[in-house]
Amino acid sequence: MRPKSVIATCLRYVHEAAERTQQGIARLFAELLPFYTFTGEGDDLTKEAQHYLDAFTVVLRCAARAPFDSELNTLMSGNRFVALVRACGRRVPAKWNQIKASFGSLPKHLTPLVTRLKLGLGGAATNYADVVKFVSIERLVIPPPDHGLPAAVPMALQVSSALFGPRVAAALGEVWLKQGKVMDLNALMLIDRELAQVPVKMALKDCVRACEATVRFLAERGSIVGSENMQWGLAWGGRERLLRIMRDAVPQLRGELRSERGCMVVAMAVIGCVPNCLGHVLRVDGEDGGSQKEAMDDDIEKHMNDLVSFAVGAMEDAAQAEETPAWRSFGLWLLLFATRCGALLRAARCEHVKAAKVLRAWSGMPTGTPGSHAGSGNRSGSEVRGSGSSSGSAAAVEAAAVLATFAAPAAHAIIDMADACGDDATMHALCADYVQ
Repeated sequence: MRPKSVIATCLRYVHEAAERTQQGIARLFAELLPFYTFTGEGDDLTKEAQHYLDAFTVVLRCAARAPFDSELNTLMSGNRFVALVRACGRRVPAKWNQIKASFGSLPKHLTPLVTRLKLGLGGAATNYADVVKFVSIERLVIPPPDHGLPAAVPMALQVSSALFGPRVAAALGEVWLKQGKVMDLNALMLIDRELAQVPVKMALKDCVRACEATVRFLAERGSIVGSENMQWGLAWGGRERLLRIMRDAVPQLRGELRSERGCMVVAMAVIGCVPNCLGHVLRVDGEDGGSQKEAMDDDIEKHMNDLVSFAVGAMEDAAQAEETPAWRSFGLWLLLFATRCGALLRAARCEHVKAAKVLRAWSGMPTGTPGSHAGSGNRSGSEVRGSGSSSGSAAAVEAAAVLATFAAPAAHAIIDMADACGDDATMHALCADYVQ
């Protein structure tokens, strides 16, 4: 019997069953739902989504009475499962609202799952307090939660200085902090050049986590509504400056980037600009369940959409290149960090299905990612170029492994943070990773 039929049949009897039987059905649902594949279309798919949420409600109710073991908890906290539940919720909002209404009465052991369901996969970044603790700057304290960007940006630059070096932080400050007429393209290129001169202080994957957390921190503080952030954004240069960065600077960066870390930190710098003047559309609290379309003006929406299209196109080009380009990961980091920026992808109407397809191609390659042949002779990028063959190959292999590790979760996160209604294409895209 197919999972679809199993769930439908069990739902007909579960509410009349004895408590022990209900617990058994709930455990069965907890094992089936994370791996479920939606097959219907139109009204049939809506009915499937309704049954999926009904089954999840049974799981929540029974898990509240008797906690599941760690293995089932791990399954239920997985990216795919969280994204599927939230997508079903966007497709069947009345049922989703009922489920959300129950969150406040659930026991504490379900808090991690409830938090993920509220915030979505964009809230999965490393806690910024952990990054601050890692850099060990004496007397550095995170500003209170009601303090906006005037306090947050200088702190983010202090932490970046400890992570990447003062000259990199100074270049970041040109982009995030400096007001008036700034040559943003030159400042962004300088970040990459300065990183090439800085000794590596942390593993590449830890660098990703730090950048994710930084973007999330800025998005949270930028989303605070009030005159403080509004005045900050206007002084920074407002939407006109953001447009220039997205429209003019970013497309020119691709051919200038020289290393994996350069791609990553420059992508952080680009996405970290967004809260300066679009904080009010980011909705990092996730309380709307991810269904509300936020409004941007037409120019901003177009160019943010162009940025996402550029990122996807860059990954496609890197996959098809005969030799690995140094900028191969730039598109990945732009997309991943955008998921940490609240409702940015949804407001920009990101083509999330296409983006997820490309990302899955990256994570599904036998050697890690398209273009990961860098480890087998074709080298580029300052992390490979100029080093001995052994260390160069090791750097390339590490980079390929890290890119593959982050590409698959990014696919789920992009769908979750960009989808607005749980349409057929979205539901099928979330399930594509289990279709042979």
